[in-house]
Amino acid sequence: MRQGSFVRKGAAPAADPGTRPGLHGQTLLSLGQADLDRLLGGGLPLGALLLLLDDGWSGHAATLLRYFLAEGAACGQSLLLAAAPAPAGGLPAFVPPQLKRGSAVDKDEEGGEEHVGRLAVLSLGSLGWQATPQPGTGVFSSGGGSASGGGTGASAGTAVLRTLLQLKGTLRDRRCAAVVSVPAMLFSPSDLARMQHLADGVVALESVADGSDIARLAPDPASVAGLLHLRKPPALGTTSRPAPDVALHLVRHRRRRLAITPVEIDPDAEVADAEATSGAGRSAASALCGGPPKPHGGALDF
Repeated sequence: MRQGSFVRKGAAPAADPGTRPGLHGQTLLSLGQADLDRLLGGGLPLGALLLLLDDGWSGHAATLLRYFLAEGAACGQSLLLAAAPAPAGGLPAFVPPQLKRGSAVDKDEEGGEEHVGRLAVLSLGSLGWQATPQPGTGVFSSGGGSASGGGTGASAGTAVLRTLLQLKGTLRDRRCAAVVSVPAMLFSPSDLARMQHLADGVVALESVADGSDIARLAPDPASVAGLLHLRKPPALGTTSRPAPDVALHLVRHRRRRLAITPVEIDPDAEVADAEATSGAGRSAASALCGGPPKPHGGALDF
């Protein structure tokens, strides 16, 4: 009778703080926002570059960057913020204090394994090539001219594309991930298409007017703060990119935090909108399934 034996070769390597295993052998980083992690399939893979296309009015890109850095600060990971101009107070002031739990900004150990790092770039269109580090702040600010040159010419898009390509190559060689926000209104559609092709994941953020149809027909319209389009989910190490179940989502304000929910239509608001526009007092659904309209007068005379 043959007997088998189990011999432990050694303890399994411990996962880095703030990371989780993903599909296809990926290691995922949380973005600090549970709804956005769910949309991206659990988080952002190490070595990936997530592009945030901001319309310049909502300000949600900066908020998501703060969530991203605050999650890394809470897990003791290395952080780097590139911004132009640099925020007042540096990186510690940019990270929300209510989201920090014993942070370690720019933490590094000599002779040890490389730390998991997070890189956040705020408004890449205004960053310059000659970046100068500010000691003790964890922030790089532009020391020369802007990459966009104050305009929307071909040189602006080429400079940003070159920066994204260099940043993407840097991420592949290190255990880190990056989230980059770009002001979409400063670049041409062709430049934006190239940027989205270079990035591993793309999320577009838009502001919502108070009187728009989405804000009027959505449940709890007072909490609607913007729109989020998931244009390209990150998929490193896979042959085919998964298609998102829902591409359009609402950004809502929920008690000192942002919530991302799918777009829904309130039935009562839809009926009220149909009554206001048509004057017949009947929505499209009731007109198709509810039978003939009731007479305005008294009983019918047969």
